[in-house]
Amino acid sequence: MIGVLFYTFSFPEELRPTVYLMVQITYIAILVSLIGKENSNFEGYGFLWPEETLKYVVVSLLLAVLYSFVIIIIPGIFAGYDVFPSAPSTEVFSVILLSLVASFTAETIFRGYIQSKLTKLSGFPRALLATSVMFTFYELHFLPFDFFRFPFEVLSLFIMGIFIGALFYRTKTLLCPIIFYFAASILESLVPVRAVSSEYSSLFLEGVALAISYLLLSGLMVKKEQATSDDQNMFLEEM
Repeated sequence: MIGVLFYTFSFPEELRPTVYLMVQITYIAILVSLIGKENSNFEGYGFLWPEETLKYVVVSLLLAVLYSFVIIIIPGIFAGYDVFPSAPSTEVFSVILLSLVASFTAETIFRGYIQSKLTKLSGFPRALLATSVMFTFYELHFLPFDFFRFPFEVLSLFIMGIFIGALFYRTKTLLCPIIFYFAASILESLVPVRAVSSEYSSLFLEGVALAISYLLLSGLMVKKEQATSDDQNMFLEEM
């Protein structure tokens, strides 16, 4: 929607970040208002700090680095790279700020609010699929329209939505999906190299990267759940 507005009304380049920030802040204000009117507990929508906050942060960053390494670096090993000049400091700051706001907005709306609501109504699998579809069309760049790239972008955003939705469901906190999406966006925007690869191979590697990331996340969560179970068993034995 924002991209369509930019191209329709031809906003000056220097005003686009400001307009984008205003729209994102408006989304957050509407969301907070909705939750407040429901008299709901914000923790039920993922607004909570986990007990082992540092571990959650580190795991989220590692998953983002792994994902970015697979989609940015690995394809170039076989096909070569396009190298770009480093971005100026003002552009770096703008990218970081916009990515942070966009990540926070998208994750609180889609994972925190919509997915949580739909999970209670219809169960997690249906909620995950529905939320991922909505997230895809929210993030999709309709303009300028590229008929060839369009289906690849749709599939790319959809599988990203599936992974981030699963990440939120497994961790129960918005901290992880926000950090993952923010870090992945920053790395994709600021790393000054791009692999020379086809759309097919890029989409395949993205799926592989997210699958590996999910397997790693599942292994870490199983260990955490096992450790929690062992602690509970020890407590019961002492009783």
